[in-house]
Amino acid sequence: MPLQPPKLLDRVRAALRAQHYPAHAEEAAITWITRLILFHDKRHPDTLSASEVSAFLNTLPDAAERNAARSAILFLYRQVLNRPLELPADATAAPLSAGGRLGESGRLVDGGLPGRWVNSQLAEACRFQFPQFPQFPQFPQSTNLPTYSVTPNTPPAPRPHTSG
Repeated sequence: MPLQPPKLLDRVRAALRAQHYPAHAEEAAITWITRLILFHDKRHPDTLSASEVSAFLNTLPDAAERNAARSAILFLYRQVLNRPLELPADATAAPLSAGGRLGESGRLVDGGLPGRWVNSQLAEACRFQFPQFPQFPQFPQSTNLPTYSVTPNTPPAPRPHTSG
């Protein structure tokens, strides 16, 4: 009986291990690739076009999920299938969380708050890196934070030495 070539997900695992990816990254990549395959009715990724891959990415609601899935899928195409995949720009566009949008110049327009946008993007990136922390604490919006004053005091008395 002839030997079967390794299956696609086994090839992905082998490629990830060869590049020394951690186990949680391996499982995340396998999950995203499996979701892509199931989204397209179990079609092999080699038969999918870039527009079909971007259709899958555009169904993901969260920017962090979209970026994680995009990274796993690009790894699949570049490292395992040895095929370039050029995704359209709209497949990677992340929605802004601060109520604004980016203009043609790349600046935040429509009343968005740049500081909040940067902080929300940073929080999403941290949530991807540290999945054990699904929700970061919300910081108060008011500036009425307690203040503390530091007054100089005398240094503490020296501690007596004990012989032991």
